[in-house]
Amino acid sequence: MNVDRLFEKRGAEEFDDSEAKRPAQNHEERVLEFLKRDTVVEPQKIVEYNVQWVKNSLTKLGELVTSNLQMREKHSSDPTKVMDSEFELFQGLKVWSEISIALAEAPDYQQCYTVLVASPVFAEVVGLLASHPNIDVREQVLLILVDIVDEEREECRSVLGQFFTNCKIGDLLGKFLEQLDSIEDRELIEQYSTLCLGFAITLCEFQNVALSTRNGLNDKVLEIIESAKQQIDKTSQYAMEYLQELLVGCEQSEIEKFEKDNDADLVETLMVTWSKLRKVPISGTEMTEFKENCILLLAYILRFDAYRARFLENDGLELAMLFVGSEISKQHISTGLKILASVIDEHTGPLVVEMGVLKPLLKHFETKLPKENSCSPHVLKLLSQLYKFLPFGSDARIRVTNKLIHKEFAGLKKVLRLWKLLEADDSDNELILETLALTDTVLLWAFNESLVTPAGAQHLLAEHDVQPSQFLQAVDLDIEMAEDHEERELLMSLRDSVDAKLENGRSEK
Repeated sequence: MNVDRLFEKRGAEEFDDSEAKRPAQNHEERVLEFLKRDTVVEPQKIVEYNVQWVKNSLTKLGELVTSNLQMREKHSSDPTKVMDSEFELFQGLKVWSEISIALAEAPDYQQCYTVLVASPVFAEVVGLLASHPNIDVREQVLLILVDIVDEEREECRSVLGQFFTNCKIGDLLGKFLEQLDSIEDRELIEQYSTLCLGFAITLCEFQNVALSTRNGLNDKVLEIIESAKQQIDKTSQYAMEYLQELLVGCEQSEIEKFEKDNDADLVETLMVTWSKLRKVPISGTEMTEFKENCILLLAYILRFDAYRARFLENDGLELAMLFVGSEISKQHISTGLKILASVIDEHTGPLVVEMGVLKPLLKHFETKLPKENSCSPHVLKLLSQLYKFLPFGSDARIRVTNKLIHKEFAGLKKVLRLWKLLEADDSDNELILETLALTDTVLLWAFNESLVTPAGAQHLLAEHDVQPSQFLQAVDLDIEMAEDHEERELLMSLRDSVDAKLENGRSEK
């Protein structure tokens, strides 16, 4: 704790330390006493955590909260007379932070949670997030809550989640963030705001915490994101992560309700935010994660027709193509490819091909194991989506295949070389496995095209020392792992067709 901040003047016009009447000690003596008291190591005591311990601790803390409230009301015009009470409340909260240990270790933990959330003291303590004038007290309350929600037992999370919904935690956190505007130290603002937003991100994991409705937290998060300039800081990073955690996985109706309740246009907000990064290097953890969460959320909502239509109306394809053609970094290119892949359908597929997306595709495709910022997985995803939605025999589809077989199958050879590397990798790296599945799908689509003859497909596999059975076994694993029924059916159909084609290739020989 920052001792100077605990005892700092709340405005020069309110009081003067030199005139404050302190019968026992002056300011410096009190600080020294605090440091001495704060560092004393108490002997270890054997504590029996149970519901009675929780009740007793709440009673003691309640007395401190009530006393502090009374002192603040009584001496509202003279903050110096409240300092003892502020200090005692802060120390009491530090001691009460043991509650997270008690809840984790108590044999009757279910009763403990029931007593905790039913206690008016706990509700009052949580309310201090928004009402207490001392930032140190508010921070300590938040630290306690951060520890409490680090809970994995579902029945306990359910009880906590309902409590946070009932107490309108979104509004309390929003007011906590609002009050940071009066702090001049930017580092402290970032410290407090990221602590608050980190807590909110954890709350998104609770199924029964209602955070998507109109509340102060969402207002402040949208404000932070919309005001983020080219220099992204940790606060804006956390704000974008919160929004992504809140909305990814929601149904279209839930996202529409979020927009209505919070007077927001997610497509416009995310597109404007993304466009700000077009001409600047993306570096550092804050900017990289900010970008990743922005693209992840944008790509997610674009799977819904209404949002995809809004994206197209706002020249989204043109913006994505600008990123694909970027010369700044692979991160810029990969974001453009990822967004394009997310919007491909019967309507946008031909448009994207017409706009020239095929030209840079193989340029950005690398025949080496992918890393976090590699473009290859996004190239494969885009190719897979184009094959899935472009009509058979259409000019756009023929152009995609021609791109892969141009110059003696140069494109497909690159895909097969990558397939060999991925297949040989025995790690459980998620990116490797996802890229291998995409490679399988692209090869299945390409081998099914009439421009690739049965003998040609056989020759390509043999040239790379790949047995047809080896390739088909990899596809069988994809089918087994596919969670979506439609995807599984599509892969099975493609697999059977390629199997028959390769068999014909063997017969032709």
